[in-house]
Parts: sequence; structure tokens; C-alpha cells
Amino acid sequence: MKLTCCARWGMVNRIGIGYWERGLVAALVTLAFAVPGAFALPDLALTMSDSPDPAVAGDLITYVIDLENTGDAAASNVNVQLLAPAGTILVQFQVLSGSGWTNGFPANGIQFIKTSMAAAETAQFQVKLKIDKAVVSGTIVSTMATATTSSTDANAGNNSATETTTVATASDLRVTVTESPDPVDPGSNLVYMYTVSNFGPSNASNITVIFPTPPNTTFVSAVGPQGGFWTLGAPPAGQSGDVTFTKSSMIDQEGGIFQLTVRVDDAATGVITGQVSVISDTSEAAPGDETATTDTTVNATGPEPCAFTVLKPNGGQTWTIGDKRPLRWDSTGLCCEEVRIQLWQNGQRVKNIKKSTPNDGKAPWLIKSPKFSPGTNYRVRIYCPGDNASQDFSNGTITLVAP
Repeated sequence: MKLTCCARWGMVNRIGIGYWERGLVAALVTLAFAVPGAFALPDLALTMSDSPDPAVAGDLITYVIDLENTGDAAASNVNVQLLAPAGTILVQFQVLSGSGWTNGFPANGIQFIKTSMAAAETAQFQVKLKIDKAVVSGTIVSTMATATTSSTDANAGNNSATETTTVATASDLRVTVTESPDPVDPGSNLVYMYTVSNFGPSNASNITVIFPTPPNTTFVSAVGPQGGFWTLGAPPAGQSGDVTFTKSSMIDQEGGIFQLTVRVDDAATGVITGQVSVISDTSEAAPGDETATTDTTVNATGPEPCAFTVLKPNGGQTWTIGDKRPLRWDSTGLCCEEVRIQLWQNGQRVKNIKKSTPNDGKAPWLIKSPKFSPGTNYRVRIYCPGDNASQDFSNGTITLVAP
């Protein structure tokens, strides 16, 4: 009897529980239909795009973030966040569509915040990041945007998006050149002034500025920007070859002025063409202005020959031995830097008054005895040593008398 009783009770118990479970399910179904939204949840869905890709170091990356609540209920305390990754900085942000959004400002990032986002509501945001000019080519910038809510999200797997952008580098190197004088005389110096600039947007690396000495010229000197860390390479003075300035990096908007001096050959004629170029390891953003040329006309007659004119004494003077007298002269054309002054008598050289003195038009003469003796028919001669054609004598004779 006991066993029969217990077995019957178990059977009755199981039947009772089954009735209870079916009743609970029926009650829940009834509640769901009776109270719409009783079990509805929000579902934030976020997507993002980037442009351009690849992007150039120094330029902007524009991100467009689309957010939609695809759920059946409003989402509370919605926060959309984008943080600028390494090598970038936040420069601009705005709400493209949607209303009621405010902003938060985490370190190097931006947040778009709203207290409630209704079901089926959409919003669109734009964020611009600037890539640092020093970021090297091939770098991958990985940027993530996330959306959070204090409500239970039906699907947290679509709340974030990541975009990767490849960084390229491009600089705009430009060079200009001028020269002086133009026209130029054979045998004289020609000076080139040239400017090299980087107009960006990226820094340029391993820059070389090349200026070959033009045909019919030889190298004299070259000078680069002071404090610009440029390294000069040049042929020996008096020879021809490439004149180069090199530097490991030239930042955006950096510029420098260079000077090259060459000597025009004595036999040069026609036109001398100078050409300077700049190259680097960085891609060129705007090709076409990395080379500059200039033409210089060579005077057909060459330089004006040297000519002297003795001004004092120029005849008729009587000077006393022991006196100190001024000598004066004028010189024109391409003359020597040092002149020689002599005393002549009756067509013969007597003594050097000045073996070498600057060609500045004046020199003192101490008429000392016994080097110089009293006499008549003296003349003063001025000339360039080694060039007897460039000379002049006083027009008349002078007399030296004893004290």
C-alpha cells in the first residue's frame, strides 16, 4: 500500500507541475500582447568611413560616423566616442545630422552625447584628424569609434567600427635662381643666388641641391644658409664640377638661400646657362618646379683694359731732396690690385719709388738722398707689374733740387 500510495503521489505531483509551467508561459504571452514594449530593447548600430585612403602626412583624414538605433526601445545616455591615434591630432568635428547632441572632450578625442535616442532614430557625425608631418610613409593609422548606452543593448557586437588608413608622404620642393651681373665680362666673377623651399604638406627627407658649374666657368666659392645644417660638396677652386648641398630632413615650409660664385673663362663668349636642381627621397606633391635655369650674356668686347693717368706730379714741379710729396693717379678698367711707381730720367729708369703699393690712387713719396739725386728731366711712371701696356708717365718733367 505504501509503495502504491507514493507512486500515485509522484504521478499526481508531476501532472501538477506541468499544469503550472503551461500556465506561466500562457501568462507571459498574455502580458506581452497586453503591454506593448514590455520586453523591447535598444540596439545601437555604428558604422564609419574614412577619406582619403591613402592619406598624405601633414594632411587631414575625414571620418564620417553613422549611428542608428535599430532596436524597439529608446537608448539612454548614448555616448559616441572617437580617440585620435598616435601620429594624429583632432582638428575639427561636427554633427552632420541629428539633434540634441552635446560634446565631451576626452584626451585627444571627441564625444557626441545625448540623453535619449529613440528607436529608429539616426545621427551622423564628422571628425577630422590631422596626420603629423613627420609620420613616415607606409605607417598605418588605425582609428576606432564606439557607441555606448546605459540601457541594455540588444546587440553589443555592432557598437563599434575601426578604419585603417595608410600614410604616404609628399613634399613640394621648389627652387628659383638669379644671377649677377648680367651681362658679365670674360675673366670676371658671376654670382648665383638660389632659393630652395619645401611647401609641404610632408617633411622632405634626404635632400640634395645640385648646381653644376656652368660651361666656360670655374668654381670660386659657395655658401649655404646659416644654421641650416647643410653639408657642402664642391670641386677645388679654379676647377669645374657639381656644387652640392645635402641635408637629412627639410620640414614643411622650410626654405634656404644659397650663393654660388664662379669665374667666367677669359675666352668665354655668347651665353652662360646656369641650372640648379633639388631632389629628395620623398614623393613630389607638385612636380615641375624642382629645376631652375638662368642665362647670362657674356660681353663680346670683354672687360675694359686697364688704363692709368698720372695726376701728380704731371710736369713743371720742382721738389727738394728730403721732402715728402704726394703722388696721385687714376686707373680705369680691369687693373691690378698693386701698382709699381718708378722715377725715370731721359727715357731710362732711375729707381723704384714704390715697388708695390695698393692701387687706390694715392701714395706718399719721401725723396730721400742718396737714393734720389738732384737733376732735371725726371718723369714718374705708374704701371701694373708684368703688364707694360698698362702704364702712364707724367706728361711733363719735374726737377729735383738739393736742400
